[in-house]
Amino acid sequence: MVWSSYNGLVSAEIQVENEWAQIEVQYQRRYDLILNVVNATKLYINYEQSLLTDIAAARSGWTDSLDGSVDEQINAAEEMDDVSNRLLAVVVVEDYPDLEANTLVLGLIDELEGTENRIAVARLRYNEAVTEYNKKVRLFPGNIVANMFGFETKPY
Repeated sequence: MVWSSYNGLVSAEIQVENEWAQIEVQYQRRYDLILNVVNATKLYINYEQSLLTDIAAARSGWTDSLDGSVDEQINAAEEMDDVSNRLLAVVVVEDYPDLEANTLVLGLIDELEGTENRIAVARLRYNEAVTEYNKKVRLFPGNIVANMFGFETKPY
């Protein structure tokens, strides 16, 4: 019974780590796309300096968080969520006729929006994996094995 619970905990923890890795890949893709969108649209849009500063700060925060905990990465990702939404609001919502004719920019925006959808799916899968793992850590008899071997609940 102990080994079965232990192996179940290890398997669930590996699943959580794999799902988080998928989120990291999508966030990195998004950060790269955001920079590409900004660079491709600079000729058309006079960005507020605060938005450009916030983009740089969010990207730096994400890069710094990669050496930290999942909680730190989640916080950094939430900052970039805000910046990404603000950028899309400027590029998509505001009226820039020259921008609407630029296929490169339109392609980048489509890729960015697609990446946002992939992030949402990856987050959902991560949260499901964390829920299953946390149940194993907290429910009997897994909680006894978890305490014996140092398994702790994971953040959402």
